[in-house]
Amino acid sequence: MQEGTRKTNDFKIAAAVVLFRPPESVIQNIETYRCDVGVLYVFDNSPWFRSDFAEAFRKLGNVKYLTKGINIGIAAALNIAAHRARDEGYHYLLTMDQDSAASDEMLARMFDCIDDDETIGLITPFHQDRNAPKLIPENKCEPLTVAMSSGSLLNLQAHNAVGGFTEKLFIDYVDTEYCLRLKLQGFRVIRSNKAILTHSLGNFTVRKFFGRTVYPYNHSPIRLYYQSRNRFYLRRLYGSAFPDYFRYDLKLFLGGIVKIILYEEQPLAKLAMVIRGLIAFVRNDFSVFQSQE
Repeated sequence: MQEGTRKTNDFKIAAAVVLFRPPESVIQNIETYRCDVGVLYVFDNSPWFRSDFAEAFRKLGNVKYLTKGINIGIAAALNIAAHRARDEGYHYLLTMDQDSAASDEMLARMFDCIDDDETIGLITPFHQDRNAPKLIPENKCEPLTVAMSSGSLLNLQAHNAVGGFTEKLFIDYVDTEYCLRLKLQGFRVIRSNKAILTHSLGNFTVRKFFGRTVYPYNHSPIRLYYQSRNRFYLRRLYGSAFPDYFRYDLKLFLGGIVKIILYEEQPLAKLAMVIRGLIAFVRNDFSVFQSQE
């Protein structure tokens, strides 16, 4: 397939962005992709209502502002947007984070990776972190095991077929679990390396560890609770089907612990939350953490 032969207007595309106490810059990020989609669902998970934000979104024309007035989690918010998009006749849903911005022609380049095989369940762009830029691979399209939700283009038929996102996970590893379930049910996950999404993963700082550059994420303790609980849950569900991925994930986990101890603030509080997440997994406790803000 020649680059550019697929046009975004050949498909009905909606988008969704999930907000949580968004900064003012969220409007600028939204403007990098809003005009490329038929409708943008802005789902606000903030525990308070910002009338100024809601009014600004309404003025954008093709934006629908949604909120429950509480944080229902990213999985539930994305499922609501996906169901609405499918009911309104859309074929694909672009899912974005509030800190993510699309590059020029990002969507068009993602569609260059679509072929006539209906087993493509998700297409993701190349994620370029503002704090730790990476070299872009030469090949235009490549298969992946998992992808982040930000910037992903969901095939809504596949979303319906596999049952959507798992809402009890609430936040972390929601996208990972969805990708693994897609693959187990015969769908493919593809990355378009020529489509660039700019974002910030965590609150990176740059450090040195025995001469190597490392990037502590500086996640909040509550995020580490969800990461710990959910990653071990996924290992139990999918470890035998995807052993290579979970060996890699174990390295990430152990490396993250080292970086918390050596470089991050509140190391004891964060390690305590990692342990609490593990205990919650053992107890099969998927309730929302009580101090969730």
